[in-house]
Amino acid sequence: MTRSSTLRRPLQGMTIGLIDDYSEAGLMPDVATAFSDCIAVLESCGAIIRRISLHGLDVAVDAQVIVDAAEPSAVHDAWLHARGPSYGPDVRAQLQAGLGFTAVEYLHAQRFRTYLREQVDRHFQDIDLILTPTLPFTAPLIGQHSIMIGDEEESTLTGNMRFTCLPSLTALPAISFPIGLDRSNLPIGAQLMAPAGEEMRLMRAVHQFEQVTAFHAQRPSLSQAVPSMTC
Repeated sequence: MTRSSTLRRPLQGMTIGLIDDYSEAGLMPDVATAFSDCIAVLESCGAIIRRISLHGLDVAVDAQVIVDAAEPSAVHDAWLHARGPSYGPDVRAQLQAGLGFTAVEYLHAQRFRTYLREQVDRHFQDIDLILTPTLPFTAPLIGQHSIMIGDEEESTLTGNMRFTCLPSLTALPAISFPIGLDRSNLPIGAQLMAPAGEEMRLMRAVHQFEQVTAFHAQRPSLSQAVPSMTC
């Protein structure tokens, strides 16, 4: 079967997992609505939605932060000491912060990666894909460090990684695709994860989604966008 014919295959029977208490939790209202509509569209295309559980996700972002900080710092360690002023101040600050993590913390983060990958691999024996929003909110303002979602204050730094850390930590393929615009005319995305080597599943699902929606053709108008500090 050619790639083009694979993309055209309907989603009948494809099983997509939603993570209990995670995929739909703590979302900006406009994101929650668009994500719910996305699920409905995928179901109308023939996909079967199943609920799955992943344990330990409360520390997933912490593990990602440690790995993302420690590994670049290790690569740049010698240069940072020899040519520190050659780095921009923001990059230098991030690399120096990475040097502050201990070997114990790094090993705990790596052990969590293994634990999470084992859980996801087990689920992929019974389902085809895992669906989450790409982000729990839409684009923050430049320099904005937090966003209110309901009564909860969400860090833009950790919020950016809440869902995207899952494929990164598990080293599995993922794709983000547009599913709508918020009330400020900013784009909303969803993320699909697949088993190792199954990128065509991702492209097939998104291709079929885009056959019945027009979100991928929408372009936010900056003149219409109204920045908001809260949701």
